[in-house]
Amino acid sequence: MTLHIQGTERTPEVQLMTDPLSLKIQGESFPEDVAVFYGPVITAVNALSLEPKGPLNVSLAMVYINSSSIKALYRIFEGVDAYRKTGNQVSVHWNVPEDDDIMEELGEDFKDRFSELDFKWGTMADEIFDLYDREKILLNEGSVILANADPLKVHQYAERLFDRFSKLVRENEDLTRHSDRQEQRLFKLNRNLKTQTQELELQRNKLEGLSQQLAKYLPPQIHEAIFAGKYDTQITTQRKKLTVFFSDIKDFTRTAENLQPEALTEYLNEYFSEMTQIALSHGATIDKYIGDAVMLFFGDPESKGVREDARACVEMALQMQEQMRILGRRWKERGFDTPFVIRIGINTGYCNVGNFGSEQRLSYTIIGGEVNVAQRLEANAEPGGILISHETYSQVEDLVDVEPKDSFQLKGIDRHVRSYAVKGRKNHEHQQFRLDHPSGVHIDLALHNINLLEREKLAKELKALADQLLDK
Repeated sequence: MTLHIQGTERTPEVQLMTDPLSLKIQGESFPEDVAVFYGPVITAVNALSLEPKGPLNVSLAMVYINSSSIKALYRIFEGVDAYRKTGNQVSVHWNVPEDDDIMEELGEDFKDRFSELDFKWGTMADEIFDLYDREKILLNEGSVILANADPLKVHQYAERLFDRFSKLVRENEDLTRHSDRQEQRLFKLNRNLKTQTQELELQRNKLEGLSQQLAKYLPPQIHEAIFAGKYDTQITTQRKKLTVFFSDIKDFTRTAENLQPEALTEYLNEYFSEMTQIALSHGATIDKYIGDAVMLFFGDPESKGVREDARACVEMALQMQEQMRILGRRWKERGFDTPFVIRIGINTGYCNVGNFGSEQRLSYTIIGGEVNVAQRLEANAEPGGILISHETYSQVEDLVDVEPKDSFQLKGIDRHVRSYAVKGRKNHEHQQFRLDHPSGVHIDLALHNINLLEREKLAKELKALADQLLDK
């Protein structure tokens, strides 16, 4: 006996023959309306119990599996398995499309329920699949029948041809309706997908805007680490050797009283923007702005080592003071007669760094005695100057020229703090050339920012300008 099930891209057709037993199902797997042929399938399967006992070969060739076909396949194999349980030998040969795992689609329950059946797997490539095999067989018969010109056979052939043509028209109509339904579903799917994509794009833009706003309230290193999922917001701290920076504006309160609020806001924001840009370019972590003061540190969350961190901090401080001189001249030209002048203090030592606060609100900052030392150094620095501790100086002594200052002692600290005033860079390539003349001429050159060709060009232009002054 043979049970043959074949799935094509056509409306299903069920043929049941009993000599020998043969069940042939052709169709696009199984249709959505499984009732179209589910009854004949059940009839065919039930017929197995009425047939004489003996081996049963089941052959399947399915184009694809859907929810309807899974339901029908369960019913078919329940009948086949019941036939096996009566003591008959059953084998199942199943051809599937290449690179397709039908068992994966049927699920573990199908495997477990019919594990006793002998499944043999092949691919659709093993058999030649012809969508119009029935019509071709019928057409091939026609040439012989018409050649014999037997009226009865021609009439019978015409009836069969009409019947097949009628079925073919119905099949094409069903296929067209099915195609229209699928096209409508695809249109709705594309429309929904487009809507969802637009919503996701809006959400992404909203999150990017929120991220950019949050970046203004967090150190860039922490902001990037949080959004990359690399930063833990638990209340935790660690002890590390850092270089701490403090700066403030000399006589800020008195200066502020002589300015209109709008002008004060303008100059102060310009000052903070310039200093922040320099700080970030050197890799500083911005801790906080305290009124007119700025607190920075090097060594966490990113560090190049204690020595390099200290050197970066001192170089940053030098560039800040250089920029302040440029800002001072710019502000004077705009009518600010007493431009800001800052003092800077730098110290290197062990601090506690991390998240401080509560579960509701955290602050990423540093605490410890070395922070207080940096603040005291800043308070003792000369206006426009930089005062560093001995611990910092030991890391940068080959970088800058310094002048030793009087040591001092902080309350609660049992050691004297040795301090040094930074006078300038020691390396000739970093030498500063400055000229300030009451007539309004200001020249401030940092040679490390100018290459040799630019220096030669600038020297020629300055010499030409000097010659013109002498000629006048």
